[in-house]
Amino acid sequence: MILVSYTFYATGSIPVWIFFVAWAGFGYWLYKCKNTKRIWGRTFIGLSIEALALPLALFVFTIAFASKQSGAFETAGAVIGGGIATIFIGFLSFFFGAIMLIAGIFTLRSAKKEESGKK
Repeated sequence: MILVSYTFYATGSIPVWIFFVAWAGFGYWLYKCKNTKRIWGRTFIGLSIEALALPLALFVFTIAFASKQSGAFETAGAVIGGGIATIFIGFLSFFFGAIMLIAGIFTLRSAKKEESGKK
């Protein structure tokens, strides 16, 4: 979430305070949970959202960095390097995000079964 906020700060498209609003919103979303399984399930889902947003932030940061270069070779190097990094992080964060999403879904499903069994 910090990298996404810094990326938007560097490009000037979204104010920096959006990070603190998202952080407070996520904290309130966790605060409203009834038990610890729900907290962990929601945390896993939040981590999967952050993991899937990481390549997008890196892509935007690459565009912002490449647009500030003065020469053609510098711009091409920034685009190629940023593209390689975006693809590499994209693969890693996709698998990490998928694992966290599956863990969150199963944890929330387990919490739902546990709550329905108590009633």
